[in-house]
Amino acid sequence: MPTLDETLAQMQPDDTADAVDFDNYQDAAEFPPPVPRGEYTMIQEKPDFDVRDKVHLIVTVHHKISGGDYDGRRIMYDRLSTKTFDRDGTRASTAADHIRALGFTEHPRGAREWGEALLRGEGKPWKGILDWEASCLDCIKEFQAVSADNTLTKEQRKKCTITGERNFPANMATGGRMSKVPCPNCQREIEARNRIVRRIPA
Repeated sequence: MPTLDETLAQMQPDDTADAVDFDNYQDAAEFPPPVPRGEYTMIQEKPDFDVRDKVHLIVTVHHKISGGDYDGRRIMYDRLSTKTFDRDGTRASTAADHIRALGFTEHPRGAREWGEALLRGEGKPWKGILDWEASCLDCIKEFQAVSADNTLTKEQRKKCTITGERNFPANMATGGRMSKVPCPNCQREIEARNRIVRRIPA
């Protein structure tokens, strides 16, 4: 292993044009500000699987925006489930929304078929609507701690969550919206993330 002096002797003279701007230095953010609300084409990445109630498949997957001003930006921790719910009198699920957005026409039955369909989505494009959401994890934990079944009511979630880009205060410096705001319940700082609010059938 060469010493520092031996390594430096092999290098060209320092290029001061490539100097770090310490006077105006910007530290890396944990997460970049969310992209503006709108319709985006995204590429699905490889899903991870879990199970809930020994019955419903739970899927966590990341996506990458494809094209436009935010090409390559990752949308993290999208949660899908095969658990059904009522939508205008029919049974639907977030997993079904997703495979329809991918353009798949099959009708999966059972956890294996759902899992295999979602695995086939890796690397494939789909379209969805992204918006903003910020939740206070501290308040959520406090509400869960006093809950009999470790869940939140809709009213409790509303107390510590801001949903929709339009509900974040204006940022006069940028002309956009401020992504870091006080929690409506405890006033601790919370930060907006992108949330998929609709998947568009292909």
